[in-house]
Amino acid sequence: MSRPDTEAGLLARLAVWLELPVEVVAALPQPVRDSIRARMEAHIVSELQDELVGHLVGALGRSVDAARTDELTGLLNRRGLAEQLLELGRRWTLAVMMVDVDGFKVINDRFGHAVGDAALQQVGGRLRGSVRQRDLVARWGGDEFLVVCPDITEGAVAPVAHKLVHAVCDQPVAVEDVEVPIAVSIGWALAADGQAAEHLVEVADEAMYRAKAAGGRRAEGGLPPFA
Repeated sequence: MSRPDTEAGLLARLAVWLELPVEVVAALPQPVRDSIRARMEAHIVSELQDELVGHLVGALGRSVDAARTDELTGLLNRRGLAEQLLELGRRWTLAVMMVDVDGFKVINDRFGHAVGDAALQQVGGRLRGSVRQRDLVARWGGDEFLVVCPDITEGAVAPVAHKLVHAVCDQPVAVEDVEVPIAVSIGWALAADGQAAEHLVEVADEAMYRAKAAGGRRAEGGLPPFA
């Protein structure tokens, strides 16, 4: 049995990988063939690694999703979003919007926790349905949500935040035969070229509290610490 890395076998493999006739590959200088072989083997290793990772993720399945997904709303949870925030900030202009439900304790006290949970589910759905597919929406904790918008212009951030206010607030949430008025306050912050991306949540949170102090049901912008 001939070894796969005999000269003829190697030429055949290179020819298949390059999609060229064997005689063309054989005519290449030896240093060129050696360089091509190194690139081919690195490519094959990379493909095998991708395949193994894919199988691993598939095997983990729901346990991976559960570690990154909020059980109530089906959105990313805090951990799942945090994993992506800094990476996104390094690559694009990045906007972060902190969304807090106004008077959520009153909803729980008046209608009960089951209605409160359903209201959070619908708020999350309205937020997710009102942004781009590449934007990230997460339940940050309690009645707070975080929306992350990569690759967004400075002039577009405020209109998107106001759009989200209207998307949530213009209609009450309906739970069985109960209609519950709902409102949110949103604070947003923007970082360009990854600058201070790790501080955006803090800045957006401060802006959100200013929106609440101004009466709620509105969006306020925050200045990033490097401005």
